[in-house]
Amino acid sequence: MIIPIGAGKHLVTLRNDGGDWLAIGGIRLPRYVVDPAPPAQALAMSDGRELIAWVRNLNHWWRPVAEGQPIVPVPPVVVSLPPLPAGRYRLETWDTYEGKVTATRSLTLTAAPGSLELPAIATDLAVRLRPEG
Repeated sequence: MIIPIGAGKHLVTLRNDGGDWLAIGGIRLPRYVVDPAPPAQALAMSDGRELIAWVRNLNHWWRPVAEGQPIVPVPPVVVSLPPLPAGRYRLETWDTYEGKVTATRSLTLTAAPGSLELPAIATDLAVRLRPEG
């Protein structure tokens, strides 16, 4: 079955109103434009003074790893921060496999919410941001 869908944003729903299973062999979307957002997910917690975050590469998950497929790293990304007081902060980037700090640097937050530039991410990384001094 071919269902033409015009240009623009759409919500397509596949619903089985029958009383039995429905098997779909596949769905093909020619000329579909993919969201250009990098395949990264950031999860963060803050007490309003410090912040910890885990940022993961959504390309790095169990199946491609188990199948030995090459994992495409996430290019450097900018993540938005929850509101933190303006001031000087120490940024630590952590290797989550080794449990070690891989980089530290100082940065100044001047307005809330701030943003944070992160390096390319092969698997995942953890971040700790705390006031200096």
